[in-house]
Amino acid sequence: MIGIKTLHWNPGDPYPVSPVKGTPWDKAILTADCASRKVLGFPAAHLPIQEACACGIYAVNAWFTLIDVGGCFDSPYAFTCVLDPHGKVIVHEKGWRAEKVSVVGVGRAVCFCGHSDLPALRAAQHFGVPFFETQEIIDMMVADAYSRGFG
Repeated sequence: MIGIKTLHWNPGDPYPVSPVKGTPWDKAILTADCASRKVLGFPAAHLPIQEACACGIYAVNAWFTLIDVGGCFDSPYAFTCVLDPHGKVIVHEKGWRAEKVSVVGVGRAVCFCGHSDLPALRAAQHFGVPFFETQEIIDMMVADAYSRGFG
């Protein structure tokens, strides 16, 4: 199962970040933390991910869904990450949320608004993963959906 997510890498920042929560992506394998626990005071024993909580690392399962859920940010520093989930995974209508993810590739931002490939190329080097053209990512997602019986 794979999914995609938009990240940003602003000039001068040491790592790419999640544009929604600002979480730094300092390595190619990331483990979720429960921000709700920290903000809302849930019990410290709460380990991500739980059905009753919204914590986890989110990704969507289709290119058009990323645009639909606000993954198209008007930023020249945006790029797309291709993610492979690990640990506990909760599937939802537009994708999934996972306890852990591995970055398996990167590509240009989904907007088609003339974004540069430079943030994605920088991220590919940082994570040690390949840079994929947009059509390659779409083809991977379609193949993944068919392999899971959703085609």
